[in-house]
Amino acid sequence: MLTNAQIEELNDSIQNMDRDEIVDRLQHFVCRFPIDFTPEFLAKEPLSRLRHILFGLCLHNQKPLMADVAA
Repeated sequence: MLTNAQIEELNDSIQNMDRDEIVDRLQHFVCRFPIDFTPEFLAKEPLSRLRHILFGLCLHNQKPLMADVAA
């Protein structure tokens, strides 16, 4: 389970990401359930919504962002 400090750090990290980085994270997110975002969806959604989706995925999967970085 993420600590309060990890959640705050996660939020700060996501808020500082640009659109390209958010989209890349969403396209490569490793999750406990299947997710599939179309390029059209990712292109038309406001950045704030994409940030919210990424934050929710991280919270739901109980992992900090760095655990999701592709090697």
